[in-house]
Amino acid sequence: YQMLLDGPGEPDSALLKKSLLAVMRNQPVLNSRWVMSASGLTGVPEQLDSVAVRQHTVRTADLDALVGELAGQPIRYDDFPLLGWDLIHHEQGTALLHRDHHIVHDGWSVGVFLRLLKDAYLSFEHGIDWSPPDSAMTYFDWARQQRERVTGPASDGARRFWRELLTGIPDGRPRLPWPVSAELSGTHSELRIQSLGAARSA
Repeated sequence: YQMLLDGPGEPDSALLKKSLLAVMRNQPVLNSRWVMSASGLTGVPEQLDSVAVRQHTVRTADLDALVGELAGQPIRYDDFPLLGWDLIHHEQGTALLHRDHHIVHDGWSVGVFLRLLKDAYLSFEHGIDWSPPDSAMTYFDWARQQRERVTGPASDGARRFWRELLTGIPDGRPRLPWPVSAELSGTHSELRIQSLGAARSA
């Protein structure tokens, strides 16, 4: 997953890194190195000393080219961390390129990540200690639920639904049996968030 946050301001890079580390400390999927073992993918907690926010300075006219180059750098499932941050300074503002492996976030959870990051940054900016709220459910709890969904009794019905929906579709683009809205509520006059599509991952 790749995303570009672009705006006219100049964020404090030290606070940005402090906020990122504060969010990572409470999320096993982010603070672990993942290794394949006989029992499957296993997370091994890592020290966060090696996590960096790389900084670049370019002309605004060269911003897209640099973003394209950086976004093309792959992230493997056994890399640490499973995300990369590049803070890019240009004449018209600052862009933050966020890249992560597809096992880290989906379209919903990336919003949770950004909200936590914003809360942390604003708190630190005002001299307030911040730590993420405790959650009764961890990433590992969610992963166990997903495994149970695909191996339990309900999995037969789910597989049958998708098999029937996708059968006989020549271009692989089914018409979904529920309405899909493309409208987004809310705007932010000083921040442009651009999804860059699927990250290169292995």
